Amino acid sequence: MAKGKGFIQNISWNLLGAIFPLIVSIYAIPKLIAGYGDVRFGLLTLIWSIIGYFSIFDFGMGRALTKLVAERLGTEKEDELPDLTLTSVFLIGLMGIVAGIVLILSSKAILSNFLHIDGALLEESQKALQILALALPTVVLQAGIIGLLEAHNEFKAISTIRLFLGLFNFLGPVVALYWSNDLYIVTLILAAARIISTGLYLNRCFSLNILTFRNARIKFLYCKYLFRYGAWVTVSNVISPLMVQLDRFIIGSFISVSKIAYYTVPADAINKLSVAPTALISVMFPTFANVWGSSKREYGSSLFWRTSVVMLNAILPVCVIFVLFAHEGLNLWLGKTFAIESTAIVQFLAIGFLLNSLARVPHALLQSVGRPDITAKLHIIELPLYLLALWLLLSDWGVQGAAIAWSFRMFIDFFLLLYISGKTLPEVKPACNKILIVTLLAIVPIIGTMLITALTWKIIIAVLVVIISGAALFKQLLSFQSHYLKLA
Repeated sequence: MAKGKGFIQNISWNLLGAIFPLIVSIYAIPKLIAGYGDVRFGLLTLIWSIIGYFSIFDFGMGRALTKLVAERLGTEKEDELPDLTLTSVFLIGLMGIVAGIVLILSSKAILSNFLHIDGALLEESQKALQILALALPTVVLQAGIIGLLEAHNEFKAISTIRLFLGLFNFLGPVVALYWSNDLYIVTLILAAARIISTGLYLNRCFSLNILTFRNARIKFLYCKYLFRYGAWVTVSNVISPLMVQLDRFIIGSFISVSKIAYYTVPADAINKLSVAPTALISVMFPTFANVWGSSKREYGSSLFWRTSVVMLNAILPVCVIFVLFAHEGLNLWLGKTFAIESTAIVQFLAIGFLLNSLARVPHALLQSVGRPDITAKLHIIELPLYLLALWLLLSDWGVQGAAIAWSFRMFIDFFLLLYISGKTLPEVKPACNKILIVTLLAIVPIIGTMLITALTWKIIIAVLVVIISGAALFKQLLSFQSHYLKLA
């Protein structure tokens, strides 16, 4: 389990592995657009999307593996790990093969019927997707291998390999342009990078002896739990990104396609900030599973509270800066028109981002104690309510209404997750109540800062928030050292 300095290092490695490729993408994307042209670059982004979306074909078993391994470490059930791990990896590998077959069978329909690609480009694109399909089993298998490594707190290894893969994801296509702009070649390079990275993940598992074929058997008695847990995780993994994408389609149909960019550009920019809360939660999920799956539950409430406070102090300054300087930032980045149209959108989305980041803590807690069904059912309930809110608010508030609807959904999600966590785990109810009160006390003045127009006051408030939250964050991170010693 990550402790003290290791805890901070794990988060730092996660951030490095996610942020550095994003920085490289700023350099690479203009070159890729110029080199491949609009159509081929559009297809390249489709290939990237397929790689990301088809990873759900692990059917949540990577998350399940993290939970099951983490809660057995250091307990009398630790001797079950070889069989459990081998069974999980075997099943995830099979799901990867299914994903590859699905893509091969559907590639022509996707390209010709859905994207309306024809002529020579259709043949080129189909070859590219077929190459990608051959690599998909390794893409899906990675989810399971990463889940296993996360359970053992191997975040440095994960992030190092992810860094290589993330850099290659953008620089590989740039290098390919020196030979050709053929999609077949660039897909071959991307597929090779996935296969190599999977080999590196497996090598790390073998070197740690946490995945072995010796004295381990595939036991189908684990399959029922893996599929049941993973199915609920998959429901969330499907509905959550669906809700992220639905709003822009509804904006286009209710208002105007010309207005979509005023929402999607700031929404995508703020969405990229999710690497920060994700970095923290990926470290804490196996820790939650280990604490609540062992005899250390008395430390669980304190751990939950500390994690929530760290998240609040880390994300609050970001939210405040986006709210205060939305107009100035948009004007500098995208011009006066965007600043006029999108300032309020950025401000509401930033508040929603804070709520979403905080909601990840009870979300991870519920999944770590074996209740992914709760989070999935919440998503199922929220989907029609969110669509209704979008319809009502778009009618009255225009594009800004979409941002208000999204932030409102984030608040409802946050509130319900805290409420249900307190009901499911009574020991964390006091912490849930405290974090709800503290969050409301933070958000009310943030909304008030939306009315401030004087740049001097904006700078003063931003500096104060950064100093206060930064000091509190530093103190909380250091306090994890003594707290984690109790969990050793």
